[in-house]
Amino acid sequence: MSYPRQQYRKLFREWSRSNARLLRWLAVADLGLIAVMTASLWVMTSGDLRSYLLGVAHAVLVGLFLWVVHDGFLLNRKDAIHQLRGAWGEDNTTDVLRSARRRRRVWAWVDGVAVDGGDIDHVVATRHGGLVVMDSKWRSEIDDPAPLVRSAQRSAQRTRGLVHSVTERGRGRRRESGHDVPLVPVVVVWGPAQQIVLGHPVVDGVLFLPGRDLGRWIADLDGTPMERQFARELIERIRGFDEQRRAGLRAKVASGS
Repeated sequence: MSYPRQQYRKLFREWSRSNARLLRWLAVADLGLIAVMTASLWVMTSGDLRSYLLGVAHAVLVGLFLWVVHDGFLLNRKDAIHQLRGAWGEDNTTDVLRSARRRRRVWAWVDGVAVDGGDIDHVVATRHGGLVVMDSKWRSEIDDPAPLVRSAQRSAQRTRGLVHSVTERGRGRRRESGHDVPLVPVVVVWGPAQQIVLGHPVVDGVLFLPGRDLGRWIADLDGTPMERQFARELIERIRGFDEQRRAGLRAKVASGS
């Protein structure tokens, strides 16, 4: 699960606990409406029409309840929409990567790698472009690209250090070394702001891509080929590092330290 999605769920749990009484009353009111609607349709209709209308009515009332709860949450927690938009961006990028893997343009990748001071959205081992470190962003506009550039540069720097760390045991063999793996930092922009980066600008070494062009850009990569086995092993080592780190963090939280 992506970091924004985790934060979004955490915020929702906190909001739900603090508004438990209101949510219970809303649920009771919705169940009451369902009961009234069911009784009315049962009396007024029969046969297949009754079953159809009951199904529609129940779905509408349940959907209305969920919509009210979700919108109430977003209206009361302004920071939640930021996390939700972040989750949309990361989910969209992951969908493109799945398609690229099916076409054998990407060997493997890992999402949401936990590092000191944050996380790395996506580390992707491509077939003909080395490692691509992607920051996924959902934006309505981009007034200042500098914060996005700094974030992408930090992700690239952390990834480079992580690659060196997870390949350290095999430094004596060139194939096991991560020092020579090309690494490209990319900001993938989703949402209305895609229009701003249609020309694929490069700012201080960071490539900006509209999400709609990501699949085509991956397909057009023509750099140093990565061996399939090495690429998959490298990503598995990074994933293992991430899982170990998260387990350690959970243990610290559980122990209260």
